Amino acid sequence: EHIMSQSNENNLVGGTRPQNLSLPIELSAEQIQDFQAAFSIMDTQSKGFVGAEDIIQVAEAAGIV
Repeated sequence: EHIMSQSNENNLVGGTRPQNLSLPIELSAEQIQDFQAAFSIMDTQSKGFVGAEDIIQVAEAAGIV
């Protein structure tokens, strides 16, 4: 499933598109919910994607940076 919409592809750092890694990973419903929750925390402006600014804000809030 392609997570990023086409309108957001041009907003990627350096214009690089994500690679389709096609890894054989199965996630449980709980793991999917955990990833969705983490994404929601980082997607502070509800843009539908996580940018460098979002990651920096989360890292600063966590005291990592």
